[in-house]
This record gives sequence, C-alpha cells and structure tokens, in this order.
Amino acid sequence: MTLKKNSFVKLEEITLINTKATIYQKNSDENFEAGLIFSEPPNKALKIIQTDEIEFFFVKLMSLNVSKLLNKNCKLLSKSIKFSDDIEANKFLICNSEIMKTTTNLVFTKTNLSQNEKKIIAFSNSIWKIC
Repeated sequence: MTLKKNSFVKLEEITLINTKATIYQKNSDENFEAGLIFSEPPNKALKIIQTDEIEFFFVKLMSLNVSKLLNKNCKLLSKSIKFSDDIEANKFLICNSEIMKTTTNLVFTKTNLSQNEKKIIAFSNSIWKIC
C-alpha cells in the first residue's frame, strides 16, 4: 500500500456495518482529490469489498470533491454509478471529480474512482443541487 503522506491528509474513519474505511483529502488547492482505504474486514475469508459498501463511500468522496470544487454545500439529487472492477482491502483508491456544467441551482459532475491511473474501479455521472 503506497500513500503519499505529503499530499493527502486524513479526514475521518467511518465504519459501515462491518466495513471500516479511512477517508483522505488531497492537501492542495490546485487538485481536488479524495482518497480511501478500506481496512481488512474481520472474520471474512474474502478481502473483496461489497458493491453497496463501495457505493456508500464513493458518494461520500464525491460529496467532498464537489463541495471543495464549488466551495459551497451541495445535495445529491441523482447519480448513476457503474462498477468495472472489484476492490480489495488495504488498497489506496483515489476519487477525481470534474464539473461538466453548472447552472444557477444545479451542478453536473463526472467522477472516477481508481486504484491507480490505469485501473478505474467505478465511475459516476451525478447531479447536485447547490444549497
């Protein structure tokens, strides 16, 4: 597991049912990325994280990115998430969000969750309401 301590700062640890994850945010105003590491699940033979658990944390990361990009609070209205690969515990994942379009009240985003630059785990298109 490689984590550049200089570029990411730890925000919080969250436990959802039996899955524990640590959330990080890039320590830079130029590049708005969030990171995530799933801890190894106790008493599980497989180290693969379930899709519904990944979705919960992915939305959390998207929310962090959108709020940071706009410097405003936003509420998720709609999302479409597609998964392209499994996620194993103890792998550092990076979430990149890009604003595609902004209106007076809405923001349209595209987000990728990747293990490295070449391995995209999930991607999403979402609509956010500016609060």
